[in-house]
Amino acid sequence: MALHSRYTEGVHDELNYLATWLPTVPLAPGDVCTLEDLQLQKVGTLADFGIAFEAKDAPVKTDFEYSSADEVSINIKAAGQAPIAGSALAIEDAGLTVRFANAGAVLLRLAGCTSRQIANLHAVGQQVLALHRQDKWPEGYVVITETVTAGASTILISQGKDASLDLSAKGGVQAGTVTLASLDAGLQVKRETRIGAKFIAEPGLTPLVLASGVRKRFLRPDDFRTREAPQGETAAFDFVAVDYPVAAGSSD
Repeated sequence: MALHSRYTEGVHDELNYLATWLPTVPLAPGDVCTLEDLQLQKVGTLADFGIAFEAKDAPVKTDFEYSSADEVSINIKAAGQAPIAGSALAIEDAGLTVRFANAGAVLLRLAGCTSRQIANLHAVGQQVLALHRQDKWPEGYVVITETVTAGASTILISQGKDASLDLSAKGGVQAGTVTLASLDAGLQVKRETRIGAKFIAEPGLTPLVLASGVRKRFLRPDDFRTREAPQGETAAFDFVAVDYPVAAGSSD
């Protein structure tokens, strides 16, 4: 499995958000994308389809943390403390040593997060459905309904078995108080081995999103629906939250 697939699947399973790839690609509420294998590709905006929407701030956890189960270990070292075997940190360094047991293992930390979401999602969904009935909404298109922007994003993905990364504290990090949260303040790479992708304390990324798209009604439980059919009438399609490829006639 490709590294980005391990990342997007792992983050979705743990956090129940879609992970953007690359994390540096900006997305915003109202963007229109394709969604395949949990990967989003922007193709336009709701404005391109003549759909107006309102956005609002939304409550969200301040920090998100995720690491692949039983595949990531973190050793925190204070200045003056002996480093663990194989670490590139010197005895005078304060820092972290991160080790990955397998290829595709992930360490994610997002700090200082804020969220924006579509405020009138029901109205937007009705307009998307109307376009779909007129064959003016392409199959497989989804709408970004919420974005999570992080003040600092650290994302590490191993490329091979026994990958590792040694990070030493910069001047702004107190040597005696190094924690995983120190990644937000800034650490510098001292040595890396078999690391496939790394983003360390990157500011202003939008690494997590939610999306909705058109699916046949029977493919999702009623409590996920964002559109109610008129009484006595069965709706053929609904506008629903999605986390899977959207295609006509597909099933869960």
